Amino acid sequence: MTPATLALRCLLLVVSLCAAVPATAATLQGLRVVHQETVQLYLDLDQTPVDTRVFTLANPSRLVIDLAESSINTDLSGHDFPKGAVSRVRHGVQDGQHLRIVADLRGQAVPEWRYLQRKNSSRLIVDLGLPGNPELNALSSQITHTEPNAVVRAVVSEPLRDVVVVIDAGHGGKDPGATGRRKTKEKDVNLAIARLLYRRLDAQPGITPRLIRHEDVFVPLRERLELTRKMEADVFVSIHADAVPHKRASGSSVYALSLTGASSETAQWLVDNEHSQELFGEVTLDGLSADLKETLLELAQHNTLEDSIHLGGIVLRELSAIGKVHKPTVESGNFAVLKSPDIPSILVETAFISNPSEEAKLNKRGFQDAVARAIQTGIVRYLYERAPPGTRLAARQ
Repeated sequence: MTPATLALRCLLLVVSLCAAVPATAATLQGLRVVHQETVQLYLDLDQTPVDTRVFTLANPSRLVIDLAESSINTDLSGHDFPKGAVSRVRHGVQDGQHLRIVADLRGQAVPEWRYLQRKNSSRLIVDLGLPGNPELNALSSQITHTEPNAVVRAVVSEPLRDVVVVIDAGHGGKDPGATGRRKTKEKDVNLAIARLLYRRLDAQPGITPRLIRHEDVFVPLRERLELTRKMEADVFVSIHADAVPHKRASGSSVYALSLTGASSETAQWLVDNEHSQELFGEVTLDGLSADLKETLLELAQHNTLEDSIHLGGIVLRELSAIGKVHKPTVESGNFAVLKSPDIPSILVETAFISNPSEEAKLNKRGFQDAVARAIQTGIVRYLYERAPPGTRLAARQ
């Protein structure tokens, strides 16, 4: 699940809670110590506390989690861990209403934390930043309040996953896209670069690439969006080749979705010729008014747009290292293929097929591979900064 999806679902939870009943105290219902590539604490609550603080103390090393206006329905005392980064977990109550969890550590942690929202519960995940050992998961304990006395059970680790990058080769089949003076078809160039990018990303640890089309077939815009969501994309990149009436135009460009209109006349011309549609992906917003649905989708898209622009800027810098760029910054346009509200998405115009000299370059394997390498490098650099939670690349951060 992408950060924008989490943000949207969090907003939905807040809306539903505010509309239903006044806020009540949160209750800690379970705690787990999980060993993945790093050691993590999972704290399961019936709802998100009104305030959360996570910090460390030294001499001895301890992790402290303060949950405001919260309680616990079982006793954590006496649960020791003979091996691993966490040696003991205990709790206390401050001022009669604030819950404090303390984990004694065998190393100095650099914690990061986040909440995952569920339908009727909330999970606080605290990553200690300390090396994990999955073999120790059998020693981890989960404390629940199913009976008067605490029940201790073995825990199965939730495996880390690869980041999924979906690559869309623009046009295809009966839709050739633009055609150069030498009869070069944009659909063929797009597919060639997409395949090269796929091979490069497939060799990258922690990344699984997916292709929207593997061959010369027509895929409608709506179906491209549906396939992107079915593939559970974390990042989406669409490959194209520019064409404008002015044959002197040259250089690579990178576009992100615009919520207010195209950023230049060239961008607007391209949008008008890419059959722009108003599509927002499939996010469940049942039971909300039309105005509220639109507001929540706009918030999600603004959050994703910031990631898209950041990704596009990195890719654009890599492209500038192999040749000319048409504009020094990421441009924006209302491209239908970029409409998923929770997936960072960019459209790369590799060169101007309407420019005879650039058309010649687009037909050369060396230039195609250089473009694929630049896009690959940009995506990898972006992911090392902003990999989605629960992925191998995020754990390495």
